[in-house]
Amino acid sequence: APGDAPLTPCYRPALPPDLAATLTGDGAASTTVEALADALREAPAERRRAEVAAGMTRIGPHRDDVAFLLGGRELAAVGSRGQQRGAALALRLAEVALFRERTGEPPVLLLDDVLSELDAARRARVIEAAYDVDQLFVTTPDAGRPPRGTLPAERRLRLAGGELRLIETDAP
Repeated sequence: APGDAPLTPCYRPALPPDLAATLTGDGAASTTVEALADALREAPAERRRAEVAAGMTRIGPHRDDVAFLLGGRELAAVGSRGQQRGAALALRLAEVALFRERTGEPPVLLLDDVLSELDAARRARVIEAAYDVDQLFVTTPDAGRPPRGTLPAERRLRLAGGELRLIETDAP
């Protein structure tokens, strides 16, 4: 959003504390990719008994996370709910752009109640970005968001009592 500090993704591998301490020594960020790869190859065998007892693997890329830094600070700690929601949307919209770039096809975009916590400027930017997809589905508890006529050929549906009904349309 205009005026926000730069948003930076930060890869956070989920490593057990003992493995992390082994790799980084005193906690300094001195781990090489090769050292991390070697430790991750060896770790499953060393932890097999504990993981079988737990019924799950506790290390590996499926446990990793991505944190976002806003101006160098952890967004989860310093950002408002709107800024956090905006970061999540930025990631989804980047996925849309990457999908289109790699396949040449516009994707279908599903936005589940994303507009309610955004200010008007952010809502407008999300809707503007949505013009780049083939189909957009937006769910919202507020029938006024986005405003009528914001999207081309929009169809509005209401789900009530287990029934989905067309309530208005701007399409021919």
